[in-house]
Amino acid sequence: MMEPSTPVQWAKVIDHTRCIGCHACTTACKSENLVPLSVTRTYVKHVDIGVFPQARRAHQVTRCNQCAHAPCVTACPTTAMFKRPDGIVDFDKSICIGCKACMSACPYDAIFINPEDHSAEKCNFCAHRIDVGLEPACVVVCPTQAILVGDMNDSDSYVAQIVNREAVAVRRPEKETLPKLFYKGAHQATLDPLAARRPEGGLFMWSEQQTGPDLVVAGNPQYNNSSAAALLSYDVAHTIPWDWRVSLYTWTKGIASGVYLITALLVVVSWQIAWSTTLRKAIGAVVALCVVLAAMKCTDQADSMSLLVLVSTCGFSLFAVSAAHLARSEASARQSLAQANA
Repeated sequence: MMEPSTPVQWAKVIDHTRCIGCHACTTACKSENLVPLSVTRTYVKHVDIGVFPQARRAHQVTRCNQCAHAPCVTACPTTAMFKRPDGIVDFDKSICIGCKACMSACPYDAIFINPEDHSAEKCNFCAHRIDVGLEPACVVVCPTQAILVGDMNDSDSYVAQIVNREAVAVRRPEKETLPKLFYKGAHQATLDPLAARRPEGGLFMWSEQQTGPDLVVAGNPQYNNSSAAALLSYDVAHTIPWDWRVSLYTWTKGIASGVYLITALLVVVSWQIAWSTTLRKAIGAVVALCVVLAAMKCTDQADSMSLLVLVSTCGFSLFAVSAAHLARSEASARQSLAQANA
């Protein structure tokens, strides 16, 4: 009797005993997935460890960790971030509103907003290649076979053998996301973003450090948080996800929720309220002011959604209150007519 087949659960191993830091995976990923400039789905971080002559350079390939308990999936309000049955955390650009909730929820800083279509994006295991039986682009181009993918439920899989038999590490295990991106032979100074000291002078080994009020640069600016002498020699800065755009989105959603509650209350008590022309004008002026303020800050999908939520909510509120007022007026007219005919 044949045993029932177990579902595939994809996982990835980065073997840092083999990685040479050539950035071939970064280049292949950009080419395969048409990733625009200024953002990246995967990149290689470099840290110089030790003091000359006892020194070496350690690498760390950074990307989405394909968590079993993915916080980005939980935080996404439109299910644009979703987990497939095979364990791959994928995304659907067609329903993404660019609210950046997934970016704020991700503890690995692996998600970014595509500057061309303003939707969230990350490494998705090259799911389109997996579905047709091909390996991810980064796996194919790695010259030292440092990137491996396989089925965790397949005991013959090389990835399953490494994870189950050898010493591997994951980033930020205290977050309890159960990452399926495993690092073999990675140095602690590369896995911890604050373990290595950030070089002075705004320079890395062969590039300038990206600076700006909306950018986060890795590395500790004062001292290294590691027992080993660790100096960050190359890293990629990331934009701060939670800025005024997300604040505007949550603010307008809060207003929308409040307006719905107030509308319901007004509909209930409208029979006892004498709606004057001045009161209606005041309500209209407040609604118009809110719409104008939201439109002035409407710059991307998240802000467009904020404006849409606010306008639709206010429109519904005015319609409901007006309908209740008309019903009350009609009832009063009928009562007056009945009294006149009596």
